[in-house]
Amino acid sequence: MHNNMNKDKIKKLINKVILEESKKDNIDVDINIFSIIEYYKSPIFKEKLKLNKNSIFKPLTCLGYKSSDNSLVLFTTPYSKMYSILIQNNIKNENQLFNILSTTYHEYRHLLQSKKIYKNIDLSIPNNLLEINNNISYDEFKYIIDNFNMRYVYYNDGKSDYRLFHDFYSFEIDADCYSFEKTENYLKENDSYNNYKDIIHLHKIYNNICKTLYDIQVSLTKFLYILSISNINVLPYENTIIELLFEKDLKDNKFIFRNINEILENEKFQNLDEKIKYSILSNNLLIKNIDIDRLNDEECHLYFKSLKYTYELDEKRKRELSKYSLDSNKNICKYFLKDISLFMKYKKELLGNYYENLNSIFENIEDSKTKKLRKHQKNL
Repeated sequence: MHNNMNKDKIKKLINKVILEESKKDNIDVDINIFSIIEYYKSPIFKEKLKLNKNSIFKPLTCLGYKSSDNSLVLFTTPYSKMYSILIQNNIKNENQLFNILSTTYHEYRHLLQSKKIYKNIDLSIPNNLLEINNNISYDEFKYIIDNFNMRYVYYNDGKSDYRLFHDFYSFEIDADCYSFEKTENYLKENDSYNNYKDIIHLHKIYNNICKTLYDIQVSLTKFLYILSISNINVLPYENTIIELLFEKDLKDNKFIFRNINEILENEKFQNLDEKIKYSILSNNLLIKNIDIDRLNDEECHLYFKSLKYTYELDEKRKRELSKYSLDSNKNICKYFLKDISLFMKYKKELLGNYYENLNSIFENIEDSKTKKLRKHQKNL
């Protein structure tokens, strides 16, 4: 069913899927579906090219993208990374329908993220008016950090962090989860599931691994490091977080880390979601700035609770990953294993022995409050 669809049938299917979903979610969507030739002739491409010359490669590297807060661009081209994966693993499967559905649902989810998921970050408001409140969720916090990294983290060879580790960004993991579930349901409802069970199986395993591997400390370390060495203009909703952690040097127009004691005393910081506070306080770059002598009992308790939370989160991550036996797993194709290994190697290079040393930080603090801090550790 739906194999070898022509351009018109593909457009009809994409329209149907998006209209059904947008009706359920009560949102308006501007749907733009192009063949490669149609896209290069479109006003959307011309506008996109003015902003980014790399837009010329869009139809060759993806099946679609979110153009604005109300607009989706999708291509009828039967290309995707998954298509290459199937060929490499000799999995004989007519996967055109899967490509179209998974891409459509994935890009629709990005639209939904900006409208409903990150509800405390109104991305539709012009940047100069944009603010967020203190009720941001942990998912919204991850979005702020990862969206910043997507725009600003590049390496000496010019490669983008987002391009290298696309599948390990929080909002991409979320879009993949949504896309997989919706695509699987559609195929089952239309008696096509058995034709796509191999590709679904691969996708499911890889998606679970990406969710498990996601580490806010990786994202947060990149975010903090770039801010500490760069002079860049940040978006207002990003500045809501940044101003809690940095002060601006007006002379050099650079961001300078606030003392962690100053962060703890800030009422806005105190009102943040617990997981956000734990993630920030346990970050390896901020730990260096702590002045233990200025911590009161309550702050000591929060600090060590943060360290314990992050350490135990990593232990849980290790247990989950052990289920997949990545070194010898024959159920994950070589293409996925390559991406996974690259990310894990990068994480180790970025964080060093951070997790190995985290639990021993308590023992390495030698000052007048050591006994009191150890007492708090036992109470955690």
